[in-house]
Amino acid sequence: MRCKYKIGLSILSLVLILVLAYIIISYAALFFAGNPVFMPSTASIEASFKQNRSDLLAVSEYVKSLEYDTVYITKDGVVSVADYESGQRGERIEISDQDVVAAVERLFQKSNFHVISSIPNEFIEFQKWSARDIGCGIAYSFDEDKPAIEFVTELIPLSESGWYYYVSDFNTYR
Repeated sequence: MRCKYKIGLSILSLVLILVLAYIIISYAALFFAGNPVFMPSTASIEASFKQNRSDLLAVSEYVKSLEYDTVYITKDGVVSVADYESGQRGERIEISDQDVVAAVERLFQKSNFHVISSIPNEFIEFQKWSARDIGCGIAYSFDEDKPAIEFVTELIPLSESGWYYYVSDFNTYR
């Protein structure tokens, strides 16, 4: 009888060790990829906004001037645009303004933003953190309305008018 309990405890111990290892590796991967494990607070995002205000404004104004339906900028500097009326989707363009190129590089490399996406003339979002189906960051509304970010669950005004801390969670819309 005693042997069965030892085998049962051994299997249970092994399962617990594997589960803990999976959790540790998952969080370590997020952390070492430059992504903090926990979602930044509103105060942290506010501080990031104040620190990066000029770069956020430069990119926002540039994106607003583009005549596309959507704009998507990634860490590697690729700018994908779409114009639904013409059927143009996923075309890659280069940023022509070198000051904006430098601002984008600083936002991604020094300030750890992940993605910049926009619907020009409506809003732009600067994603600061993401984990699986949840993301958060800074959003700016080009008009007086609140930004219509997809899957938004929280939208908190920052210290400057038109700027917001946002959280989007795909899971709440499943």
